[in-house]
Amino acid sequence: MRIHWNRVAALLLFPVLSGYLISETHPSTVSVSSTSSTTVVVRALPRVVVTTTTTLPLALTHWDTRSTDPTATWPDATDPMWKEPLEVQEAFACIRWTESRNHSFSEEIHSHAGGWYQIMPHEWWYASQYIPGLPTQAVQATRDQQSTVALWYYHRNHSLHPEWQNGCE
Repeated sequence: MRIHWNRVAALLLFPVLSGYLISETHPSTVSVSSTSSTTVVVRALPRVVVTTTTTLPLALTHWDTRSTDPTATWPDATDPMWKEPLEVQEAFACIRWTESRNHSFSEEIHSHAGGWYQIMPHEWWYASQYIPGLPTQAVQATRDQQSTVALWYYHRNHSLHPEWQNGCE
């Protein structure tokens, strides 16, 4: 059985994005514009990943901003974050919200920290020495790769420290 992801994306995003058209203007940006019809056109973008989970654990819903921000993103079904215990998922959901407001391709203009978790360039470089196949910058990475690096540091340090200092406190 072949899955048509464009159709799945349109069905999953329609309740959230009704009245919006998503188009790619730059590899790292998504523009949203209002449309006059109720038809939503969703194009399969190389960097847009649609989550296949329909219900989130209650502990995570507080950090999910997709219903109020159509450009916000959330880990998809292949994201390594889902293999972690719920308390770890919640800590990283809070970090994603705090650091980037759930925008996986955001970059801080002064420090050049990037991605969901605002990983510093030197930290990304260090992780790339141990994790094969990573791009040179966090903002160029897929969401799964960003989560992989965040979890690599978490497991390496046995905590959120020092990369995210106090987590979400």
